[in-house]
Amino acid sequence: MTQKNIQIIDGAINSTYEIYQVPEWLFELIFPDNQDVAFLDEVETKLHEIVLPNCMNEIGVWSVLYEIRVNKRNVNGIHGTLHLTGSLADRRYYPNRREDSVINDHLIE
Repeated sequence: MTQKNIQIIDGAINSTYEIYQVPEWLFELIFPDNQDVAFLDEVETKLHEIVLPNCMNEIGVWSVLYEIRVNKRNVNGIHGTLHLTGSLADRRYYPNRREDSVINDHLIE
Protein backbone atom coordinates (compact mmCIF):
# COMPACT_ATOMS: atom_id res chain seq x y z
CA MET A 1 0.00 0.00 0.00
CA THR A 2 1.34 3.43 -0.98
CA GLN A 3 1.83 5.89 1.85
CA LYS A 4 1.85 9.70 1.69
CA ASN A 5 3.13 12.30 4.15
CA ILE A 6 0.89 15.10 5.41
CA GLN A 7 2.18 18.11 7.33
CA ILE A 8 -0.22 19.51 9.91
CA ILE A 9 -0.28 23.28 10.51
CA ASP A 10 -2.17 24.63 13.49
CA GLY A 11 -2.35 27.97 15.22
CA ALA A 12 -0.48 27.07 18.41
CA ILE A 13 2.48 29.30 19.29
CA ASN A 14 4.43 26.14 20.11
CA SER A 15 3.36 24.18 17.02
CA THR A 16 5.87 21.63 15.77
CA TYR A 17 4.21 21.16 12.35
CA GLU A 18 3.99 17.41 12.71
CA ILE A 19 4.15 15.08 9.75
CA TYR A 20 2.00 11.98 9.56
CA GLN A 21 2.14 9.09 7.12
CA VAL A 22 -1.25 8.07 5.77
CA PRO A 23 -2.51 5.47 3.30
CA GLU A 24 -3.21 6.59 -0.27
CA TRP A 25 -7.01 6.33 0.13
CA LEU A 26 -6.98 8.79 3.03
CA PHE A 27 -4.65 11.18 1.24
CA GLU A 28 -6.98 11.17 -1.79
CA LEU A 29 -9.95 11.84 0.46
CA ILE A 30 -8.28 14.89 2.04
CA PHE A 31 -6.55 16.08 -1.14
CA PRO A 32 -8.76 15.21 -4.15
CA ASP A 33 -7.97 16.18 -7.75
CA ASN A 34 -4.19 16.54 -7.27
CA GLN A 35 -4.62 19.12 -4.53
CA ASP A 36 -1.88 19.44 -1.91
CA VAL A 37 -3.38 22.06 0.42
CA ALA A 38 -6.45 21.45 2.58
CA PHE A 39 -8.34 23.23 5.34
CA LEU A 40 -9.91 21.35 8.25
CA ASP A 41 -13.45 22.68 7.88
CA GLU A 42 -13.54 21.70 4.21
CA VAL A 43 -12.28 18.20 5.00
CA GLU A 44 -14.89 17.81 7.72
CA THR A 45 -17.61 18.85 5.26
CA LYS A 46 -16.37 16.22 2.78
CA LEU A 47 -16.45 13.56 5.50
CA HIS A 48 -20.12 14.30 6.14
CA GLU A 49 -20.96 14.02 2.45
CA ILE A 50 -19.27 10.74 1.46
CA VAL A 51 -19.45 7.06 2.23
CA LEU A 52 -16.20 6.11 3.94
CA PRO A 53 -14.33 2.92 3.05
CA ASN A 54 -14.85 -0.25 5.08
CA CYS A 55 -17.73 1.27 7.04
CA MET A 56 -15.26 3.62 8.78
CA ASN A 57 -16.69 6.62 10.58
CA GLU A 58 -15.27 10.13 10.83
CA ILE A 59 -13.52 9.39 14.12
CA GLY A 60 -11.83 6.43 12.48
CA VAL A 61 -10.53 8.66 9.68
CA TRP A 62 -8.84 10.97 12.17
CA SER A 63 -7.45 7.97 14.06
CA VAL A 64 -5.84 6.70 10.86
CA LEU A 65 -4.44 10.14 10.06
CA TYR A 66 -2.79 10.53 13.46
CA GLU A 67 -1.65 6.91 13.75
CA ILE A 68 1.87 7.16 12.26
CA ARG A 69 3.83 10.28 13.19
CA VAL A 70 7.03 10.58 11.17
CA ASN A 71 10.28 12.01 12.46
CA LYS A 72 11.12 14.93 10.17
CA ARG A 73 14.68 13.71 9.87
CA ASN A 74 13.34 10.58 8.17
CA VAL A 75 10.78 12.21 5.87
CA ASN A 76 11.12 11.54 2.18
CA GLY A 77 8.83 14.28 0.87
CA ILE A 78 5.75 16.10 2.08
CA HIS A 79 2.83 15.38 -0.20
CA GLY A 80 0.19 17.64 1.36
CA THR A 81 -0.42 20.30 3.99
CA LEU A 82 -3.50 20.29 6.20
CA HIS A 83 -4.32 23.60 7.89
CA LEU A 84 -6.20 23.16 11.17
CA THR A 85 -8.33 25.71 12.98
CA GLY A 86 -6.08 28.56 14.02
CA SER A 87 -3.67 28.28 11.09
CA LEU A 88 -2.85 31.72 9.78
CA ALA A 89 -3.06 30.56 6.17
CA ASP A 90 -5.71 32.48 4.25
CA ARG A 91 -7.60 30.15 1.92
CA ARG A 92 -8.08 32.99 -0.59
CA TYR A 93 -4.39 32.59 -1.47
CA TYR A 94 -5.01 28.93 -2.40
CA PRO A 95 -7.92 29.15 -4.86
CA ASN A 96 -7.34 25.70 -6.38
CA ARG A 97 -5.81 24.21 -3.21
CA ARG A 98 -2.43 23.66 -4.90
CA GLU A 99 0.74 25.01 -3.38
CA ASP A 100 2.42 25.49 -6.77
CA SER A 101 -0.18 28.08 -7.75
CA VAL A 102 -0.51 30.00 -4.49
CA ILE A 103 -1.21 33.68 -4.97
CA ASN A 104 1.82 35.59 -3.73
CA ASP A 105 0.35 39.05 -4.09
CA HIS A 106 0.58 41.08 -0.94
CA LEU A 107 -3.02 42.20 -1.27
CA ILE A 108 -6.22 40.42 -2.23
CA GLU A 109 -9.37 42.44 -2.68
